[in-house]
Amino acid sequence: MALRASGLGNFSNTELDKALAGKQASANIFMNNYNHGLSGASTPKDLETLFQLIYQKFNAVSKDEKSFENLKNTYVTYLANQSENPDMVYQDSVNSTIYKGNKFFRTPKSEDVKKLDYDFIMKAYKAFFNNAKDFTFYFVGNFDEAVIKPFIEQYIASLPTSKSKFAVKEFQTYKGELKNNFTKEMANPQSQATEEWRSNKVDYTLQNNVVVDIAGRLLEMKYNRSIRENLSAAYHAGASSDYDVDPNANKAVYTITGSAQLNPDKQKEAVPCFFTGMDETIANPDAADLVKAQQILLKQADVDAKTNGYWLGVLRTFVERGIDMHTDYKKTVSATDAKAISAFLKNVILAGGNHAEIIMTATQKK
Repeated sequence: MALRASGLGNFSNTELDKALAGKQASANIFMNNYNHGLSGASTPKDLETLFQLIYQKFNAVSKDEKSFENLKNTYVTYLANQSENPDMVYQDSVNSTIYKGNKFFRTPKSEDVKKLDYDFIMKAYKAFFNNAKDFTFYFVGNFDEAVIKPFIEQYIASLPTSKSKFAVKEFQTYKGELKNNFTKEMANPQSQATEEWRSNKVDYTLQNNVVVDIAGRLLEMKYNRSIRENLSAAYHAGASSDYDVDPNANKAVYTITGSAQLNPDKQKEAVPCFFTGMDETIANPDAADLVKAQQILLKQADVDAKTNGYWLGVLRTFVERGIDMHTDYKKTVSATDAKAISAFLKNVILAGGNHAEIIMTATQKK
């Protein structure tokens, strides 16, 4: 965010916005768990402006002290009373538990933001973006190859390169059984619960991605029925699935997460439903829910295939990992049966032996 508040070349952040008025082009620096780069978009008419922004983001991000201080003050104010915000407290507790207190995943405190060193941030930016040699550029959308090629030659081929290279280090997560249960006073008591099951590393494949997605959706429907509808114990109850891909190999850790915002008076009755629902889905996945989940995914696949973001993801996975996540996707969804769901939950998710429980029990603030 600090870099987005910075200037570009001779323009301050505000002046840059004015200079781009009337143009539909943007390029922003990003950094996630294992990657850093640029993401951008433009209309065909403003394509060259996009390339100019890419070039400048590598070469000419400049300090804008006023914009940076305004951003800092905004975050300091926002974070000042985070201990009074139950949702922020709880999410920070979830991340801290899963990622073993790693600050990369923690919610920063106001004091942390106040200590931000703009010079250090700029130095880090230059270290990450002084070498385009290891970057792969993907362009998807409505463009003419004959038009875009000269822009690539002018603005991408001329980017700086060096011999520097980053080593990728994996983030560590919990292993085994872990519980973080605590109480929190609040004006309007609402407990929150998370039950996460985490596999060990297994093959990162289209099949596993589809099966874990469907399994998460089946549990979403089951938890909603058992906790929210039948017990009337939750303001929200559901499940989700995810995966953390090994940065150095075609391996992944798959997760299933059950979560709920609970009525404190029914919390003790509701939490066991997460485990009962998992056991029931392993024993006998609901046939009607399976059909519903498949229909949703098949319909969404047609919608996604019309978006640039979808194809960027498909291309990246194919180029970087040699895995085609598109061609057989719908066939894989349709072929996933109850046996595959049961086997995956039992032999991959639960077999990992990794389970984290994070429960915030709400009490009435005095």
